Amino acid sequence: MNSFYKKAGILILGTRMKRLSEKFLQEVNQIYKEKEISFEPSWFPIFYLLKNGEERSLTEIAAELDVSHSAISQMVTNLKKKGLLDILPDPFDGRKKHICLSPKGKSLLAQIKPIWWALEQTVRDILGEAHRSAFFDQLGKMEQMVQDNRLSRQVMSNIPNTRVDFKRVDLKEAGSPFYSFLSEHELEEMSAASFIGMARTGQELIGVISFRSLEDSKEYLLQEFYIKNGHRRKGVGAQFLDWAMKELKLEKGACLHINKVSTPLLELLLKEGKTFKVLGQN
Repeated sequence: MNSFYKKAGILILGTRMKRLSEKFLQEVNQIYKEKEISFEPSWFPIFYLLKNGEERSLTEIAAELDVSHSAISQMVTNLKKKGLLDILPDPFDGRKKHICLSPKGKSLLAQIKPIWWALEQTVRDILGEAHRSAFFDQLGKMEQMVQDNRLSRQVMSNIPNTRVDFKRVDLKEAGSPFYSFLSEHELEEMSAASFIGMARTGQELIGVISFRSLEDSKEYLLQEFYIKNGHRRKGVGAQFLDWAMKELKLEKGACLHINKVSTPLLELLLKEGKTFKVLGQN
């Protein structure tokens, strides 16, 4: 996988899903061509709905596929012109039409069913039994979230609505809010720090970071790094760390040493592409 896509992670999810969809349909289309079957992947939803000889109205098909009535009408008209669908009048309501596969459509269905089966088996093998159900469950949740516009609402709620300021401080001059923010042990450790920074929104202290320079080295130990609950997972931690490294005149690729391993810290360092070493490990 391209390293750019790994680094971008969730931020490029939409682009990756679009590329995957396009490539997947290209591969499927290639199968039909190699088998000399005149079938387009975009026809699949209608053929699948009518595969058991059912008759459906335009409204029913549109509702089932969650597609506009006009889009389905256009596709049905196209398939009717190709002789693949029959449109029958409703015996009880002259305004309604029923759609079903024509004899030519049924003949084409018989040719493509083995390909559907082989495709399904192949994807099952690729995803594996254990992951297949979870994959489609998560995909369904994402689809529902986007359809309900919940994604945009949740993103908006996670955007910090207050400005975060970062400032380098001296431990002795930090003031009482700073002291109440840290434990006695943490304050003792920070007394040997080469650099201490704090993050604030207005007068509220929401984060602390400290570094200690390592002897005979231009590298630093990340001693303390804490973001207050309610401000995590909003990009504050990444901004805070970048700010502190710039203040120390550290290059982006500089190696950071850590001795307190926590899942949130490791996730942040990996996500931001930071180089780091855990003290005591080679």
